[in-house]
Amino acid sequence: MSGKTDRRLAAILAADIVGYSRLVAEDEDGTIRAYRDLRNTVIAPVVEQYRGRLANTAGDSLLLEFQSVVEAVKCAHDIQNSVANYNAVSENNTRITFRIGVNVGDVISEGDDILGDGVNIAARLEALADPGGILVSKAVADYAKGKAGVDFQPLGMKQLKNMETPVEVYRVGTGSAVTKKRRNPLILATVALFVLLAAGIVAWITQFEPAQADTPRIAVLALDDLSAGDDKGWLGDGIAEGVITELARYREFLVIARNSSFSFRDKPTDITDIAAQLNADYIVEGSKQKSGERLRVTVQLINGHDGTHIWADEFDADIGELFDVQSKIVRSIVIQIGSELTSQPPPTGGKAKVSALHFYLQGREEQGKRNPEARRKSVELFEKAIEADPDAPFGYAGMATAIYFDLFLKWVYPDVPRDELLRRGVEYAERALEADPTFYYSHIARGDLHVSAGEHEDAVIRYKKAAELNPSSSEALAVSSDSLIYLNRADEAVQALERAMDINPIAPGWYYNNLSRAYWAAGRCSEGLKTMKQRSTLRAWDYRALIVNLACLGKEEEARKAGEKLLEMDPDFTVSGHGDRSRDTINNPEYLKRWLDALRVAGLPES
Repeated sequence: MSGKTDRRLAAILAADIVGYSRLVAEDEDGTIRAYRDLRNTVIAPVVEQYRGRLANTAGDSLLLEFQSVVEAVKCAHDIQNSVANYNAVSENNTRITFRIGVNVGDVISEGDDILGDGVNIAARLEALADPGGILVSKAVADYAKGKAGVDFQPLGMKQLKNMETPVEVYRVGTGSAVTKKRRNPLILATVALFVLLAAGIVAWITQFEPAQADTPRIAVLALDDLSAGDDKGWLGDGIAEGVITELARYREFLVIARNSSFSFRDKPTDITDIAAQLNADYIVEGSKQKSGERLRVTVQLINGHDGTHIWADEFDADIGELFDVQSKIVRSIVIQIGSELTSQPPPTGGKAKVSALHFYLQGREEQGKRNPEARRKSVELFEKAIEADPDAPFGYAGMATAIYFDLFLKWVYPDVPRDELLRRGVEYAERALEADPTFYYSHIARGDLHVSAGEHEDAVIRYKKAAELNPSSSEALAVSSDSLIYLNRADEAVQALERAMDINPIAPGWYYNNLSRAYWAAGRCSEGLKTMKQRSTLRAWDYRALIVNLACLGKEEEARKAGEKLLEMDPDFTVSGHGDRSRDTINNPEYLKRWLDALRVAGLPES
């Protein structure tokens, strides 16, 4: 055949080893040995079974030719299954994983090699596939549908590298086996029930677990605002925050909290530097431009390690289509990184809901300023959110949070009795949950009010639900720590806070305060002291956390000095007064006594 050139229609399978250069750099001999063994003992028999021909190999890749499209798909499916099984039982330290693309088209033969657009498309599909996954062109899916024993999941039109015309792409479902065996329905039902029960038991615990080393970490930056005049403002944050929340529903990713990713707003920082500071593998950045009732959003996905652009798109829509735009952005991102589209249904809503979101986000911004005037302004904005769309959860959740803060501060409702104010807050939180039980912040707001009433078991349940709905919410994890501490579950509180600070690398100061107190409650006072000393500026409540850890370690002189600093900031502080204010919330006499006794070590006035 050497030297002969001919053109023919063929099915092409392109396969490539995931991360081959990294594997070779780590262990060249082991990688080469593992791949040779895998190719000879596993892949070759499968290729022979489906009458495939090896057209080319480039060390870390395979190019196979088939006369039958159906057999090419079956071969791809069996290769991935066989490789996965091989890795599961192999004693080799190196684990080889493939991406596979399959196409059907004209090929040109040059000797034993094959060339042409049909081959190029297969190679481009392989490059887009998930590790361990298979992507095929529409032509392949049309030929093999119903014949190959697998499912084809549409991913839409894709612009492949160096290809002028987009290609419609399908993912081969890995759940269907080529050779199917009958299963006992009673066994399946039992297994399903067990899985559901187990999931319920471990769901809250797994919220605290650190991300696996190979879990992709994504940071969504605040969008640049290119609007002019009155159209410039809040909307970019609304879009970016919506993308963060919805993207976080995909369990295959870890999404950096908005507090950290938004901290780079208007700072001329290199993308790779941002990625390094946030420990992010991918960065999402872009811009929005609003003109009247029209909205244009440009978004790009960037490799955080080298700054290369992976994907970019532009979305033009009516302002009422904001939530649809967010969902399209999210789906584009997850397809590029590699994920099954299994998240909950995307948020929906028109102009009224967008307006309510507008007032809510403005209210949250005012709330974060932490002064009486700003807190009163936030309440006005939350009320406007309710007026704009009474069926949306935003205004109700904002009001519930505002009341939670005012139960302690009395900046907005100084003359309203505590029980009445708490009742109002609960009513707002419940209305937020009725309006949209999938809005995570409604559950945080309701949990906060449970804390105010000393209902810590209920608070933990609400915070758990918030974290399930938005796994990127470090706040949902961090606020749970107080209730966990008061329930004598300090170890869980530590785990929750450590996880929160992993999600939110540029964490607010109160995270350190909570973590210090959790360490103290767990008897890990050296770690508690070290945590407090990481803060550059201490406030009055920080000195309380510092004192109890110093007292625990027997450092009485340092505790007294910290007590003096506390009194400089809060001259009216007394141990008994602090205890009276805390008793309803803490609702754990043993814990409260231990806390107050530790404060007394600093020589603080009793009354």
